[in-house]
Amino acid sequence: MKRLLFTAIFTLVALVASASTRLDDLLAELDAQLQQRNNYRVNREQRIASLMSMKSAEGLSAEHNYTLNQQLIDEYVTFQADSAITYFQQNLALAHEMRNKSLIAVTSIDLAHFYASTGFYFEASQLLDMVDTLSLNKEQLVDYYITQHKLNDELSLYTNDEGQSHRSMQLTTYYSRRIIATAEKGSYPSLRAHLWLFMRQNDDANAALTAERMMEVVPELSREWATAAFIRGLVAQQMGDDALYMEWMIRSSIIDMRLGIRDYAALKSIADYCTHYDIERSMRYMRVMMEDVQAFNSR
Repeated sequence: MKRLLFTAIFTLVALVASASTRLDDLLAELDAQLQQRNNYRVNREQRIASLMSMKSAEGLSAEHNYTLNQQLIDEYVTFQADSAITYFQQNLALAHEMRNKSLIAVTSIDLAHFYASTGFYFEASQLLDMVDTLSLNKEQLVDYYITQHKLNDELSLYTNDEGQSHRSMQLTTYYSRRIIATAEKGSYPSLRAHLWLFMRQNDDANAALTAERMMEVVPELSREWATAAFIRGLVAQQMGDDALYMEWMIRSSIIDMRLGIRDYAALKSIADYCTHYDIERSMRYMRVMMEDVQAFNSR
């Protein structure tokens, strides 16, 4: 009996030591990526400069201008909010100029999603109210449902009106089910809608499996992967596994840094957790995060 107890204790100590070593290795990798983040951002700024140079050419067609703006939006949407909005608005004007109803709908939905993500809820709602859902194809309809889900999820969390919060929560559940019914089975949007419902139901086991499945269907070096890893960390935290929570948060943050983006959440979670045992590291991460928040929201 004593031998079994000793073996169990030894195994537990070994597992704890292994987890600690793994976290130390991941934190070292994160620190290395933080040292490289300016290089990653220089690459992004060079892509932006190249696109701006192409936009300055004379005689651009509306279609070509729209395409270049969309590429600029892709660069700015996680990098500098006001610039992203500027090019969204230019593209919405170009879509109207071309009288292209499909592009008007797509651009309105995409801009509404960005507005919802950055706290412009009224503007997002106005744009969505103008979308004719009967004219949307299947892919566009999924994007519309995703945007409605995002808007109502945000409203349910941040409104001071309890009635609005309850209505928005009901609508978020409704749009989760619409995404599942419309999107391709096993696709990232479908899995994310399932994940939201599992988390809403406190079904941690299925939430964890779904978050991991989301990471399997997208490239690792992508914002989608980083988002899924972040959520997987939240699920681990809900399950009381602090080591696994930190592991997934660090993995998510490493990808954020490699992408050269400024709009992220994982690094703050790591900084908050580090206040318990490494205040210097926590403050260092908070300084990085605050610099990026200011730059993302700067004009």
